[in-house]
Amino acid sequence: MLVVIDTSVWISTLGAKHKNSMFSIVDFAKQKKISFISCQETWGEFTNVLSRSKIQKWLLIQNPNYVDFVDTIKALVVMKNVDLSSINLNHPNYKKLQNRDEKDLKFLYLSQHQKVDILITQDKDLLDLGTHNQTKIMKPNDALLLIQETLGNIENVQ
Repeated sequence: MLVVIDTSVWISTLGAKHKNSMFSIVDFAKQKKISFISCQETWGEFTNVLSRSKIQKWLLIQNPNYVDFVDTIKALVVMKNVDLSSINLNHPNYKKLQNRDEKDLKFLYLSQHQKVDILITQDKDLLDLGTHNQTKIMKPNDALLLIQETLGNIENVQ
């Protein structure tokens, strides 16, 4: 199962004081039952946001060990070469987002290009789409339920 994670979900997961659904989703990836897909543009956005001093200060307060989790994420993400310049902006979903938040287009295009099963986001504009081609667009809790229904429960992971 292929999964794309929106930047805001990664950042909020890094700052979580308690384990949430994303930690279970990461456990599925550790067991190689799912793969996290990214590309230069989506990963670049994540690292850019992560490098902001305001975010780093917040993360250190929320979760002093967040750097270890970043290393885990890096090890699990599969980087794909995707040419975002070839986005067909005539697609209805792209047109909807183009007028709201063009930065979200890269997540839709990556999902479409890599035939991703789930795009996990907390972004209302993306969630309002519901699906994009074969990709289900879901909040983390809903995505975890779908993953569990599809793949079963996870084993204990260290």
